[in-house]
Amino acid sequence: MRRRTQFSDVLKSRTSLSVNRYFRLIAPATMELLCTTPISAYGIYINIADNPLQPWKGFADAHFNYSRVGQYPSVTWRLNSLTIVSTELTRWSLVFYAFSFFAFLGL
Repeated sequence: MRRRTQFSDVLKSRTSLSVNRYFRLIAPATMELLCTTPISAYGIYINIADNPLQPWKGFADAHFNYSRVGQYPSVTWRLNSLTIVSTELTRWSLVFYAFSFFAFLGL
């Protein structure tokens, strides 16, 4: 009961914030938390399973040839199913999140 009173006081102190707007802000944040965490954990698992971790050799090794951008034909990276899942998950999850945030905040 005390929290509800505090919440009402916060809403009353700001004229531009209503209950509807508050929940329209909280819903996408909750959705992002519930969707992003498992998808990111799965993505980390796929990346580690596909490319095992390498030992740390220092900044010089980590930043060697850093500006190089590798370009690989799709025939090459589509040979491994984990690489396909990792690449497509990275590509399409951003589109899904963009549409879902627009659905919550843009309509």
